Amino acid sequence: MHRAYEHLVIMISSSSVSLLIAAAAIALPANRTALAQRLPLCIITQPVSRPDLDRIEREYLNSFKFQRCTEGLKLVEKILKRAPQDSNAWFIKGLAYHRRAYASDRCYRTSFQAAAEYRQALLCYNTAWRCGYRTAQLYYHRGETRLNLNNPKSALDDLNRSISMDPAKDWVLATRAMAYLQLGDRQRAQSDLMKAISINPTRPANYEKLAALDFELGDMYGAYSAISHAVSMAPMSLSLRNMRARLALLLKKEDIVAQDVAFILAQDPTNATALKLRAALCMKDDQPEQAIADLLFADQINRSISASVEKNAVLSAVDVSNLLAKTRDKYLMRKLKDSAQYSYELGLLEWGLGHWMQASENFEKLLQMTKSRSATEMNSVALCVLALESLGQNDRARVVLVKFRPAAADHSLRAEIVRFLSGDELSAIIDKLADDSDKKTLANFFIGSKLARQGKTEEAEKRLKAVKDKGNSETDEYLLAIMELDRLAHRRHHHVK
Repeated sequence: MHRAYEHLVIMISSSSVSLLIAAAAIALPANRTALAQRLPLCIITQPVSRPDLDRIEREYLNSFKFQRCTEGLKLVEKILKRAPQDSNAWFIKGLAYHRRAYASDRCYRTSFQAAAEYRQALLCYNTAWRCGYRTAQLYYHRGETRLNLNNPKSALDDLNRSISMDPAKDWVLATRAMAYLQLGDRQRAQSDLMKAISINPTRPANYEKLAALDFELGDMYGAYSAISHAVSMAPMSLSLRNMRARLALLLKKEDIVAQDVAFILAQDPTNATALKLRAALCMKDDQPEQAIADLLFADQINRSISASVEKNAVLSAVDVSNLLAKTRDKYLMRKLKDSAQYSYELGLLEWGLGHWMQASENFEKLLQMTKSRSATEMNSVALCVLALESLGQNDRARVVLVKFRPAAADHSLRAEIVRFLSGDELSAIIDKLADDSDKKTLANFFIGSKLARQGKTEEAEKRLKAVKDKGNSETDEYLLAIMELDRLAHRRHHHVK
């Protein structure tokens, strides 16, 4: 239906809406005139500069970090609340979910949620299309999303449309090649990949896809050559080295396998694929004990608690404790530890486990190495203070607050929380700022945790139960609140005895 009138409505202004509806009504059969009233008012086939949405994409979504994309998502939702038919905003909302899907595999709590994120992205892209957003970018991203949801036929339809509108994008051709490959059309897949590489011979992902195609064709040496070329362009990529190591093992290039596996495990000792490859080498070298140890460790890593998290509507303290402990152990094995992000994430894990000294040390390390005063730093100040108070080191907590309290000068929720912990603000002010689920989760967690340290158990439990029962389960504070409630329950039990 839409193709019959699409040419009538491309790039029209809102002032010509009435003329458009009349034209569409003439072009359509009489019994379909009513449907024309529900068509989008404006079809957009070329991206239009939108400073508000461009900033969200540039500053939030291009980070490919789950939390940053979540923050960008909230900003887009505010725009859609004012303009529910804003097709461009629906596209950016889809892109936020799309990028969260990319990021979710890196996050210990959300790795199992990639498919759900892709489904949400697809819903948003579909809404953007219905509202009139018909750009090459929309068709590409929707096609790539459908491919990731194992629907190559629908993906191919979108990717064909994208290429027909803009044939010069090598990554679109390479993605269409993967759709052809899933559909069993290896000849067209190879043709698309050769075109993609001719357009951009410096993109490692194009050679990675060529390696996958050659492997399907049974050309192991071609696949090895392609992936080696990709590794030469992106030598720090663990996924590319993993792929090369697997191919090298098949080709009996044990020296290359050993080289890549050593590199991968030096960066990430918990990489299950690399551990299995090392086990294969050990078996060849008649080292069964090391091989068995590597295989057992790889199996332990693969049997992530995420599977049970996905099934359970409510997490128990035991579930959360196991999750935090396993993740903390993986973090401690990492070689690269001198980063603010590492200190923050390890601090969160130690805090959840009640390891107050280790948590405070990690947060203080972060605060010493960064001059930024973003949400992460404000969270670090708050959690560091609560950890020190748990140790009874109130004087040291006050030193942290005195040092960083001036940085909490804006009126953001996290800044208000720091001022609340300093005794400068009332909890009512924080409650007033908490106008959505994420903010309510944050507010109730920090207020409840402070009340717990003041010995106000009933009030603390009320706040923390609000997080557990109604809070956003995707936030760190949700898990931390469950552990806080468990500690309060143990404290009450011992007090009664």
